[in-house]
Amino acid sequence: AVVCMVLVTPVVEGLTLAVSAKHSECFSEDLVDVETVYVHFEVVRGGLLDIQLDIYLDDEEVLSQLHYSSEGAGNVEVLMPRAGTAKVCFNNKMSRWTEKVVQFEMFVGEDYHKYRKNINSPDTMVLSEMLLSEDVKTLETQAQKISSALENALRSQKTLQNREKRHRELSDASNWRSIYMSMLEAMVLLFISGVQVYLIRAMFADHGTMKRVV
Repeated sequence: AVVCMVLVTPVVEGLTLAVSAKHSECFSEDLVDVETVYVHFEVVRGGLLDIQLDIYLDDEEVLSQLHYSSEGAGNVEVLMPRAGTAKVCFNNKMSRWTEKVVQFEMFVGEDYHKYRKNINSPDTMVLSEMLLSEDVKTLETQAQKISSALENALRSQKTLQNREKRHRELSDASNWRSIYMSMLEAMVLLFISGVQVYLIRAMFADHGTMKRVV
């Protein structure tokens, strides 16, 4: 089954969604010209942390990529060759039972260019059209650099938080498995001990009966 959602804004930031097994979650956006679609995503929980990213233009497949978040966050940048309806899908149809939880950001068109400018070229950001003194211009440039650095730091922090969460869940699951196995082992030992006591008592009871007969 495929679930589609139409974006009412040209950029989706910091969304988290759960993709059920044998399902696909899709987002679509109408393009008015040749535009770039950029998706930053990461599987934070579920199975092998794998998800298949499918990108379509008017139901024509443009890209299909299987990504494992254990190798790091995914970054996909696709130039759509014409106007139309772009659709980005997170496909979990390869999974039989496991639900995948995905965090992602999506930038389209002009918002993508602004995003790249903020990340890669803070010095070339468009300054205010007001006539500013050199000191104020320098301060604004430095503020833009700090803003870009903070944004990168927040992204790195989010990635590390997701990694720590996955490791904590794995550790908790391992601890519970150890507890269950210890309980099972104790029950098996108690059962074997009871069987041994029963057999020894039965053996002595049979021996006493034989003596009385003799």
